[in-house]
Amino acid sequence: GQAAANQVYNSAFWLFAFLPTITATLVSKSHASGDINQTQDSVCQAMIFALLISVPGAMLMFFNPSRALASILKDGSPALATALPYLRLRAFSILPMMISF
Repeated sequence: GQAAANQVYNSAFWLFAFLPTITATLVSKSHASGDINQTQDSVCQAMIFALLISVPGAMLMFFNPSRALASILKDGSPALATALPYLRLRAFSILPMMISF
């Protein structure tokens, strides 16, 4: 059960893992040119984007984990007993992971 929940969580996270690659390029380019305001804007835009993506995902995983797990586990599967609470707990960490990654 936990493996299935972990797969859902990791898939949701890695779907948007491109964010640091784009952010690093924008931040380094503006910082190298000495434009501190543009550097701050790039960082803020990345954080807002991470927030806009992670909050709906976290809400889905917390409030309706069975729907998120439906792609991996069949309804009524015995593994749901451990997967549901585990995915709910992991939902709290998706926002910090998106911002810090």
